[in-house]
Amino acid sequence: MQNNDERLTNVRKIVFAFATTLIALITMWNFGIKAQAATITVSPSSATVNKGDTVNISATVSTTGTFKDMSPVGGYNWTTSSGESHMPDEVIGYPTTTNISFTGTAREAGSFTFTVTYNMNDETTATGVFTLTISDGSSSSSSSSEPSNLESQGPSAEEIRQQEIEAAYEDFIKEGNSTENKTVGNNKSSVNGFFYARNVNGVAVQPTASDKNSYVRVADTDKNKSKNAIGVANLVASTYKLTVGPCLNVNYGNMVDGKFVPSTTGSAGYMWIGIPGNFRVNGAKYSVIAIYEGGSYKIFNNIINAANPADSGNILINLPEATSANVMYALVRS
Repeated sequence: MQNNDERLTNVRKIVFAFATTLIALITMWNFGIKAQAATITVSPSSATVNKGDTVNISATVSTTGTFKDMSPVGGYNWTTSSGESHMPDEVIGYPTTTNISFTGTAREAGSFTFTVTYNMNDETTATGVFTLTISDGSSSSSSSSEPSNLESQGPSAEEIRQQEIEAAYEDFIKEGNSTENKTVGNNKSSVNGFFYARNVNGVAVQPTASDKNSYVRVADTDKNKSKNAIGVANLVASTYKLTVGPCLNVNYGNMVDGKFVPSTTGSAGYMWIGIPGNFRVNGAKYSVIAIYEGGSYKIFNNIINAANPADSGNILINLPEATSANVMYALVRS
């Protein structure tokens, strides 16, 4: 039976891995650009440490010159040399679109392969591979029973850095799950999710068809993160003489065995968005442009009724099932 420290360590592994993947997804998602299939290079592609060593390894991730920007991390897993799905005890891999870092303590000997999948802009996938070998030995520092002078002086700079990273992730998780971010006025989201939109006054998603596995991820975006989608929004706004305000990336899906699986099933229903003070204008009419993968779009007018009067400071829209699991919503006014 696991003790409290072991359970805490496992919880941190799950939170760190999920949060890192989530950051990559909500900060790098963009709409497709057709191109030749890409290949991923990880450099260095392998490393060896001793059992008992502190692991602090970083590898650079790059793609072929066909692509200007990398696409989101689609998933990753560990396997042993025998092909078994298994991660080395207390070693965590953090994949992003620019690098893969490995931290922790090498508690288990063996050869482990870390494979990360990227959803490329040409609608294909590409993988990067890193092999970590943990030899059945111990570092000189762990074999000594007496603490070194450095150990007696307190945590090292690297240990402090890791503590800061852990604290930042914990804050990130807390904010994404805060009630305030998933509530607009008296309207609360009726679906589980991670809400990290700071440029609006809350987002409440109320799908007409959802279950306990339904999950939605909401985050701010801009022209640097969603260049093509923002371009479509600006073109549509120009056509109808609208002013573009805050934009949101919304990923619809389900949580299956702890992993996010994209799906449009829970995308139909009502969505509330709190209009930020810097985008409010007396007498203005508000709408939302939804831009789907591939560049198609729809305009949804703000619903004015008893639940959402014209001066409420909120937008209420009724959405049909989306044509893609990833949708960008742009607030506009006229």
